[in-house]
Amino acid sequence: MIDVLDAFAELNKELILLLENLSKEDWEKDTCLKNRNVKDLASHILDTSLRRLSLQRDNYFSENPEIHSYDDLVDFIQRLNRDWIGATRRLSPESLSHCLRLRKMSWLRF
Repeated sequence: MIDVLDAFAELNKELILLLENLSKEDWEKDTCLKNRNVKDLASHILDTSLRRLSLQRDNYFSENPEIHSYDDLVDFIQRLNRDWIGATRRLSPESLSHCLRLRKMSWLRF
């Protein structure tokens, strides 16, 4: 079996270094995703990581959505993404990078 944890650790390190060296203008640049800039994608990575820790490490479920179809699942995930990105638009890029760095440490220990 291939141990990929080290590869993820290196990838996370490089991602954080990249984000910490972006200019304020770079953070606001559009991406290939409609209505999402670089900061939004970094925020999404943080959200996914924190939710994964909460679910898998802490066995914490904040919601129990009723999902009866593929569309229900997509709608639920998109709502989670919109809510998080909307809330974190109030954070500076520096604060977001700092949270990603802290998240990396928790994720690797888990």
